[in-house]
Amino acid sequence: MDAIYYKELDYCPVKVYLSQYLEDTQLLISIRQKIKFIKEKEGRPIPPYAKQLRGYAFLEIRQKHSSRDILIRILYFCYKNKMVLLSAFDKPDHYETQAIRKKIKKNYDFANLCRKKFLSNPNLYEKYKE
Repeated sequence: MDAIYYKELDYCPVKVYLSQYLEDTQLLISIRQKIKFIKEKEGRPIPPYAKQLRGYAFLEIRQKHSSRDILIRILYFCYKNKMVLLSAFDKPDHYETQAIRKKIKKNYDFANLCRKKFLSNPNLYEKYKE
């Protein structure tokens, strides 16, 4: 299984999101290891690294940020032996407000839109580099 970034025009949502952590080598190494592990398992969500999301046709990779109280989520789905990395965002590790719930839903809806665009044009991607 290959991992790929969803890409529309010159924009890869996961790459853009992760670029803010270029100085945090340990974090990026941990994320790469999780992606590699999930690829080796044919994209299956293996807890605690990844899980299926209820009500959505994609899964999420979870990464705790050690120095901030956030959980990084990378949303993906599998398509013809490809692990398509759709989008990424962070959220507080613990939250209870409706505003944060709406923000998360907005991120899920964006990933769902990316998935639909990819399915209608499977050439919308860039190879993932480990």
